[in-house]
Amino acid sequence: MERIKREYSGVTITDNNKEVISSNIIFLAVHPPAIEKVAEEIKTSLTQDKILISLAPKVTMAKLLKMLNGFNRIVRMISNAPSIINRGYNPVHFSTSITQKEKIELLSILDILEESHEIEEEKLEEYAILTAMGPIYLWFQLFELHDIAKSFGLRDEEIEEGIIKMVYSAVKTIYKSGISPFFCNGFGSC
Repeated sequence: MERIKREYSGVTITDNNKEVISSNIIFLAVHPPAIEKVAEEIKTSLTQDKILISLAPKVTMAKLLKMLNGFNRIVRMISNAPSIINRGYNPVHFSTSITQKEKIELLSILDILEESHEIEEEKLEEYAILTAMGPIYLWFQLFELHDIAKSFGLRDEEIEEGIIKMVYSAVKTIYKSGISPFFCNGFGSC
């Protein structure tokens, strides 16, 4: 929190959830098991001039409405780890009480993460698996590949460049080449 305060002017930090409610846009960025506790702390302070953005998967609008005593100015967003370097793919769902103008403003604010697009709430959990958990599954394998390349004598800079280009090209090949997904080993046989 201290690093964020140093890096971004105008940011105030606190560990008191009620103090956060003084903002017009509130990010509810806690794990699902902690949401009820935080909701209990903030629900009486939420007014109709505020927007709550929940980053928690599995906690639906209906559940949030109930926990927040009917407060309905809610956005659900599935963020992913590449957002930390402004290369994220973060689907969002807006409650019906968010106006079109507010949607545009919020999407503009979220542009810093790279891409956020509106989807139906029913698809958020699927996107959580695809875009939020996907990098985690790949990273383990890429770290292993990095270690193997290093054991062959490549320098870290060479490995980084090679892996970035390989992953980008491999994904493009999957979706743009017309090659069957059963073209397993790169030599045409499985």
